[in-house]
Formats: sequence, structure tokens, C-alpha cells
Amino acid sequence: LDIKGLLNAISVYVSNFKNAMNEVERLSSENPRFKAFCSQRAMEDDLDITIGLTLPVNRIAQYEYLLRSIADQTPEGSEERADVENAFAVLAQSSIVVQKSLVQSGETARILSVQRTLRGAGPMALVKPGRILLDEFKFKKHLVIVFNDSIVLALPGKVRGKHKEAEPSKVKKASELKDCSITEGKSLELKMQDETFKLQAYSPETRQKFVETYHKALAELDRAKVFGVPLEDTVKRENSPDGIPYILKKNISFIEQHYLTQHGIFRVAGSKVETDLLRAAFDKGGEEAENIKLADKNVHSLCDIVKSYLRSFPEPILGYELYDPLVSLMKDQSNDTATQIAKIKEEVKKHTRPTSVVVLKYLFNFLVKVAENSEENKMTSSNLSIVFGPTCLWPRENSLESAMDMPYVNSVIQIIIENPTEILPN
Repeated sequence: LDIKGLLNAISVYVSNFKNAMNEVERLSSENPRFKAFCSQRAMEDDLDITIGLTLPVNRIAQYEYLLRSIADQTPEGSEERADVENAFAVLAQSSIVVQKSLVQSGETARILSVQRTLRGAGPMALVKPGRILLDEFKFKKHLVIVFNDSIVLALPGKVRGKHKEAEPSKVKKASELKDCSITEGKSLELKMQDETFKLQAYSPETRQKFVETYHKALAELDRAKVFGVPLEDTVKRENSPDGIPYILKKNISFIEQHYLTQHGIFRVAGSKVETDLLRAAFDKGGEEAENIKLADKNVHSLCDIVKSYLRSFPEPILGYELYDPLVSLMKDQSNDTATQIAKIKEEVKKHTRPTSVVVLKYLFNFLVKVAENSEENKMTSSNLSIVFGPTCLWPRENSLESAMDMPYVNSVIQIIIENPTEILPN
């Protein structure tokens, strides 16, 4: 299925979408007539302009569903089934890229909206990868803006003119969250590096909410999480003798013991609510993680935890350096299977970290057992590669263009599933 044209069109739209969302936010805050126009359209025509902007990119999920339905009705092992599976893999990866872009665009718009109300001694750039605006707090003499990684303190701008327009607030101090502290007493003191500011709240509720937001953000920053943490850090902290993170060992061993024949294992989605709760428990660690009763959970939710954990690494478990050479390898149709195996083995030995290789061997030995039960679970090595391709290997810059390479990435993973002992070194 040729979907390159579709993805190129969506790619252009997504690139412009960020700017469009930011512009709508800017115009709504600066132009009362534009804001009134948008409100009127929303009431009269039930058309919210920001929701309307997201509709074209959300259609990609509909294409995914249709392709999945077509694949399920196409004979396994046929050339047509392979084509549909590859197209689905491309769209599935594209959907991840698009959704991330939508989330980033929304957060960027919120931060830029705040940034436009501030002025500093020089150019300001509050937008930063991973930064989230938590809340703004107006005190009697200060404006405090709390992000998930930092705090900005400003002096509120004066209100002037007949339209009562406020001048931009002057930034007094900006510090990383870890360099800030709060002292509660008669007055509330906020220490930012070497300066201390006394904050006078307009109400006890504002004061309490600010304190709670600060402590929650700090606790989140300091928490020993597993999701989003480099694999080496988790293995070192847990000090596991076999080098396998607790979250993988607990879930995979349980699935292997009870659900190897489960139909659609790793392909069927689990409960998002249940997955979120499991994720929070594993992130807390300790007794909270140990007391999770997996027998009470949906097996597909457990599979989602395994996949989402591997996807959460700051870099793919195989390593960024393998992406380009292995995609090029699979694109070259003159290479036979023996050449492909030798090249993948060479690249893994050269670039994949030893800590990652240990976990990869554990993971792929398990996937071999899943594939051996494909008569019942319908998850062949090819089907598993579609799931674990984007989970184990991705480029430094994820884009809709790179999504077109997903079938080649999946082919790499399929070869490793079928030849784990030959490829993954001791």
C-alpha cells in the first residue's frame, strides 16, 4: 500500500499545526474581537477552532483501525497480508509521532502565552523539551510561575489606560526547582538560589495551593522512577544480580508462566486506567511494586506495561547508532539472510551497551517462546516485530518521514527474534 503521499501531507500539516495553535492562542489573548469571534462560532456553529485544527491529524487513528481490520481478514503468510501489516506499522508509528507533536504543541502554546506576559533583561526562552507549566500564582507583590523543573518570579506589571491593559510583568528571578525552597511561618518565604522573597497571598487558599504545587513538583523531580529513566541507572539502583529490571522480570515471568497462548498477546490493547495505575505503582517501587497482584490484572495491561517501559527509555535499548546502518541494510535487497544476521550482530556488538544486551537477551528469549505458540496466540515473529520494532529501535529525530522506515526496523527485530543466540553476544 502506497501511503507515502498521505504521510507527506500529514507531515506538512503537523509542522504548520504547531504554529497555528500558537497563533490562535496569541490572537485570543491579544485581540478581544478575535476571541469574541471564536466564542461566537463555538456557540452558533458548535465549532471550536482548536478542536477543528486537530481533526485532520486525528484521522490517522481511523486509518490504523481500518488497516488492522483488513489485516485480520487477509490470509496469513500471503503477500497482501505482509503489505497491509507494513502499512499498518507505518501508520502506527506515525500516530505516535503525531500525538507527541499534538501534546508538545498544546504545552508550547500554554508556555508561550505566559511568556508573552513577561519581560526580562534580555530575550527569554521558556519553552524547553519536557517542560510543563503547572500553575501561575498571583501574590500581592509577586507573580510566581511554577514549572515541573523550575520557578520564575516576577513583579506584576502595572495596569494602565482606559482599557485597563496590564504591562508585562518584570522577571526578577528564575531558578531550577531543585535550587528553590519554601519556609512556612507567619509569612511565606521562597528562597531561589541565594535570594529570599517574602510572598503575601491574597487568600489562604492561594497560599496552600502554591505550597502543595511546589512540594508535588519537587517530589516528582526527586522520585526514584523507572519509567523514562536510563536502563543503566535502574539496574545500578536495583542492584539485581542478573541485571534485569524488576518491572520486566515481574511482568514477563508472569506472562510466560500463565499467558503464552493468549490470543493477540502484545497486540491487543489493555485497560488504560489499569495500565496507568500499574505504571504509578512500579514508579513508586518498594512495597507498592512488590504488592501488585498480577493475577488480578488484565494480561493485556501487563503487556502494555512491558511495551511502554521499553519505549520510555531516553534512547532505544538497541542504541541510536544502529538505526541508520540497519535500516540501510534491510533496504538493500541484495543482502541474503546470512549477511543480514552477520551485520546486525556486528552492529550490536559495536554499539549496544552491555547492560542493554543482557536485557535484550532476556526479552528476545521470551519472545521466542511467544512465537513458538503462534498457532494459538496468533503472534508470529513477524507480528511480534511490528509491536517491538518501534519499541526497541527508533531514530534520534522521530518524524513522519522516518515512520516510512518502520517496515525495515520491524524486519531487523524479526531477524533477532528468529536468531537471538546468533546475534546477541554473551
